[in-house]
Amino acid sequence: MRLLNCTLGDGDIRDFANALEESGCAKRLAPKTFVSCGVSVEGVSVLADLIGRDVFPALKTLFVERNPNISDVGILALAEALKKSTQTCLELLSLYDVGWGTKALSR
Repeated sequence: MRLLNCTLGDGDIRDFANALEESGCAKRLAPKTFVSCGVSVEGVSVLADLIGRDVFPALKTLFVERNPNISDVGILALAEALKKSTQTCLELLSLYDVGWGTKALSR
């Protein structure tokens, strides 16, 4: 599933992800591309929570590119979720232009 240049934003990404979880589709279908969607720390934290709870076990690639307001805080939330997950095993993670810096890199 790809969401490109859609101005989804943080609130809508929460609703979207919750709908996938509630419908049961999340186990088979994993949102994997959020490029230029207006996602910030809050939105990526929602995804991180779902990943950490193994809601998206089929997730193999994740692109969160061109969302410069994710910052170190969002990247660290995503990293913690991936460490916590027992089912999600990413093969590819793209974090181009997400506004992260040395804080996230040092962890």
